[in-house]
Amino acid sequence: MNNIELKKLFKPYAEYKNTNIDWVGNIPTAWSVKKIKEHFYFEKGKHSAIFTQEYINSPENIGDYPVYSGQTGDQGVMGMIKSFVYNFSTPVVFTTTVGAKVMTPMLLKDKFSLSQNCLLMVPKDKSVDANYYYYQLFSLFKRVRDDIPDHMQPSLRISDLNKFVVVTPPYESQQKIAGYLDTKTAIIDKIIEQKQKLIELLKEKRTAVINKAVTRGLDVNVELVDSGVEWIGKIPREWSALRLKFICNFQSGDGFPDNLQGNDFGDIPFLKVSDINGEEKNVDSASNYVSQTTGQTMHWHLVKQNSILMAKIGAALAKNHRKVNQVDVYIDNNMLAVSGKPNMNDEYLYWLWKLIDVADFQNISSVPSVNMGWLKNYFYVVPSYSDQQKIADYLDKEINRIDHLTKKIQKSVELLQEFKSSLIYNVVTGKVKV
Repeated sequence: MNNIELKKLFKPYAEYKNTNIDWVGNIPTAWSVKKIKEHFYFEKGKHSAIFTQEYINSPENIGDYPVYSGQTGDQGVMGMIKSFVYNFSTPVVFTTTVGAKVMTPMLLKDKFSLSQNCLLMVPKDKSVDANYYYYQLFSLFKRVRDDIPDHMQPSLRISDLNKFVVVTPPYESQQKIAGYLDTKTAIIDKIIEQKQKLIELLKEKRTAVINKAVTRGLDVNVELVDSGVEWIGKIPREWSALRLKFICNFQSGDGFPDNLQGNDFGDIPFLKVSDINGEEKNVDSASNYVSQTTGQTMHWHLVKQNSILMAKIGAALAKNHRKVNQVDVYIDNNMLAVSGKPNMNDEYLYWLWKLIDVADFQNISSVPSVNMGWLKNYFYVVPSYSDQQKIADYLDKEINRIDHLTKKIQKSVELLQEFKSSLIYNVVTGKVKV
């Protein structure tokens, strides 16, 4: 919902004045704009260096008082200890200064401590409602983060805070606005939480649908027999349990010559691990294009269409698998291509591979890598070729339906988050009256 639509839902204040500040614009005449340092003291966490994971998890230190950090889970609580550094009877604003949650404000009170890279904003007097400024910082910090280039690490310094300006209504208005936003954002957050739980349930259903179809087939009344493999258990009578080396071809890649890095001089894509990272999708773009007739590339083996690609070494080992769209591609030496033998349908193999966790076949070393011996000798169930096609067709349709629904719900979550941000901005800056 944009600003114009919000203004249709609410009445404006009687009179406005221009602040000459781009992100603020006009504010009610009775309000003012001040630097945030006029309202708050800024303080880095005291004794924060001692609050490490080792200290917090040590049995003699575990207690009832939280230690807050910049971590993303558990509402920022790093752990619970016996002692505390701070004790506030009224809320103060907390934020982290670096990391994934940098400039994400939160309200704290009572007894607690802070780990490193954390900062408190303490109201200077009783004319400052920390709850109201929490909402304003929610909006201000988002704009600051959005302006930071992607290649830079976001950070927040006290010298930055000293420059920031905020909209300052009378104290009574601060309280009313904070109370209103407490109620409305709680409703929005609850709806978002419910939708996110539904998305998780759909992800679980997606995995369950694939698993059931690939390991049991589509006929619920099929006769099951012992597979002869302990972990697999029973399988449909007409199916077989085979090692992957008997149903798959495995093909490694080669390094891209240093003297050709960054050059495109042909029409055959050369795929790197970075080309298959990210959200799940088929591969349709590459880092470079090379010629099949170039002397330096003649020894490379072309990867056939519909092959499954994955990283076989490095941090990307457990990333989602990808399917090749092009007829001919080359792959680098950190990647592995998997294709079906004549008894395997390529589409069915793609769905089967969704159930294989490559991390289960990882060598024990400082650099993760696939143990090809373990992988090739892994047992899996194989139906007849005609059943493979039926299962692949069913999964194409059913998983597409689940994915479409998931995307619709995810889009609604994004719209709710946008509405929440827009609502907060328009209310705390006085664009609408509540």
